[in-house]
Amino acid sequence: MKTLFDFLKKCADFILEIFFPSTCISCGDAIDEGEYLCGYCRNNIERINPEKRCLKCGYEKKDCECKYRVFYFENIISLYENTGIAKKAYYRYKLNHKRHYADFFARAISLAIASEYYGIEFDGICYVPSSKRSILKKGFDHSEELCRKVSQITGIKLSEDLLYCKSFIRSQHKSSFEDRIKNVAGKYGYRYNLRGKNILLLDDIKTTGATLNECAKQLLYAGADKVYCVTVLAQKKKDTKG
Repeated sequence: MKTLFDFLKKCADFILEIFFPSTCISCGDAIDEGEYLCGYCRNNIERINPEKRCLKCGYEKKDCECKYRVFYFENIISLYENTGIAKKAYYRYKLNHKRHYADFFARAISLAIASEYYGIEFDGICYVPSSKRSILKKGFDHSEELCRKVSQITGIKLSEDLLYCKSFIRSQHKSSFEDRIKNVAGKYGYRYNLRGKNILLLDDIKTTGATLNECAKQLLYAGADKVYCVTVLAQKKKDTKG
């Protein structure tokens, strides 16, 4: 019964989007054509100030972990805090099949890359891949779709199927810091050589950075010179476990 209800709800949402497409991607209020957020959400979305965070680990400078952890990536950009307006909008894209929302996030990511990674020449962009089970459940790989759009906007070559997920990775949501590292160890692999290349690695959410770190390590094993990261959302240090 629940499955039928979910199916009918998705059909209704799809029909509404055709006839009433101009709604805020977070709260659903009516907006002008060509916009993605209403005035309130646009002014109050939880942006992360790059001047207040460590460019290496991504945490606020007061919570920097660079002295205590080894990071295989050079730097990381995160656009929004994983809460409120930003979180609701992204999860509607990721979990509710609002796939056209990817345009908004791809544009925001592309602007951040141009601004914060100015002067860096990237030889390719890739993404943290989902497991086959996750893709079947959601119907698409949200990070792959977002990465493709960023590639189209920025002109950075998409490194197609560069990383792959070897096995199912259980949800990291309620895991401790130590468990997060154990959960992703050895779960990813690479498919081809990257000798001497600078690679941009995209993911949706940075919590502890364990997944990004593992994937960056694989890219270095593949021969990449340097790996830089970008995520849509980031969890504050005080909200992470461990």
